[in-house]
Amino acid sequence: MLTRDTETEYGTLTITVGWILLPLLIAQIYNATVMPQTPLDDRAPLISTHMSLGLTVFLLVIARLVLWAQSPRQKAPQGLPESAYGFQRLMLLSLLLNFAVLAFIGLLSAWAHGYDVRLFWFIPLPGFLPETYPLIVTLGYFHSAMMFYATFVLPIYLIFCVYLAIRYKVGILRMLPGKAV
Repeated sequence: MLTRDTETEYGTLTITVGWILLPLLIAQIYNATVMPQTPLDDRAPLISTHMSLGLTVFLLVIARLVLWAQSPRQKAPQGLPESAYGFQRLMLLSLLLNFAVLAFIGLLSAWAHGYDVRLFWFIPLPGFLPETYPLIVTLGYFHSAMMFYATFVLPIYLIFCVYLAIRYKVGILRMLPGKAV
């Protein structure tokens, strides 16, 4: 049975989307790290995986943002100041928005490269952009800039969550998708 988000707990759909997103984001970050170190002739499967994971992450992040928008504003866990909780949520929201924009720009960049873009490796998506070098360069720069932002903010977010868990004794497992806010 699907439960909805409340002021103190996440619903089953939000939790499920979070648990699916977590390993996909880890896999995508790993793939993006390995790809530049791989010889050009051996990159095709990595690029295909990168695009498919990126599209999947994009859809799940959009779903998570919709769930976020439809949810009542969650209250801070007992013992955690509202301001600290609000800042943590703001950082998480900025990361989710960043991942959505990053994936969308990546999709546009893949079309500009002329790649065969597929969702879940099987469902082909028609390209909507022409293959042009100026688009490849422009979108590539934006894609990289968004990734640099995530690379900078994600560790700060994780460190801040650990700090809150230690300082206010609210539990380190709060960082993982779960029932309690």
